[in-house]
Amino acid sequence: MDKVLKADRKLKALASCDDDLFKQVAEPTDLCDQRSLSLLLHDAVQIPRQLGEVASFGGSSNIEPSIRSCFQHGQNKPEIDVEHFVEWMRLEPHSMVWLPVRHRVAAAETAKHQAKCNICKEYPIVGFREKSLESAVNVLHGELLNTNQSHTITITLPL
Repeated sequence: MDKVLKADRKLKALASCDDDLFKQVAEPTDLCDQRSLSLLLHDAVQIPRQLGEVASFGGSSNIEPSIRSCFQHGQNKPEIDVEHFVEWMRLEPHSMVWLPVRHRVAAAETAKHQAKCNICKEYPIVGFREKSLESAVNVLHGELLNTNQSHTITITLPL
């Protein structure tokens, strides 16, 4: 049940972020037209571009398919409201897929794994952890992911 509540809180946080994004371009009527959404998406795709990650997310700054998709999701009305925008963002549209990925990476950076490294004795392992597909006891963690060093760990499971 705890995991369900945590997931619900994360969805609400993402929806709140999407709501804040929408407010940046919504007119005084709390509606957004295609031009306003176009400006928002154009600015938003600049973030992965500046981080050198644009190729990872399609490599294109063509936002027209995303705009079309959003307004089709809003029943082809000339303006959309925040509810349609949030629903559309949950579909992870191509030009905005980097945003939920960023949230997932941020959450993973602080994740605590109930595992102890047999070499450096770090417990719990905090942050990224990648298990070997060949052996359940080999793991890369934290800054060791970038150095390609593997550690043997002991996993403590709750009884």
